[in-house]
Amino acid sequence: LPLSLPLSLPLSLSLSLSLLVSVGQANEEAACPGIAASALSLINSGIFGVIPKFSLCSDGVKWFESKGRFRDGSYTPVAGDIIFFDWGNNGTIDHVGIVESVSGGTVNTIEGNSGDKVARRSYRIGSSNIYGYGVPAY
Repeated sequence: LPLSLPLSLPLSLSLSLSLLVSVGQANEEAACPGIAASALSLINSGIFGVIPKFSLCSDGVKWFESKGRFRDGSYTPVAGDIIFFDWGNNGTIDHVGIVESVSGGTVNTIEGNSGDKVARRSYRIGSSNIYGYGVPAY
């Protein structure tokens, strides 16, 4: 399954996501924060300080907020942004993924722990389930 990430992302991120999707689909496992952190830790040396390592989704949001790099759900993301979800629309951040691409008002993601596997998913931009986005300074 080829990725459609833009050339503006570090090549190592594109390769890491490709590897992660392949391995995750084969193993059909991985928690959502872990999958995002694992993909990004593979490229730690290339973008140190750009994306945090976190195990609680809310910690990821807090980190991006502290850096002034968090955007709410009305933002139009770009490939490489980190997407945070609030499934119950109750202010609890309970899922995270990586934006793979955006097209025609739809954000396409790669997520861990999505049906107990790593999977590609799609959402309408501005969906009430999207809490917001972490915007790494690549």
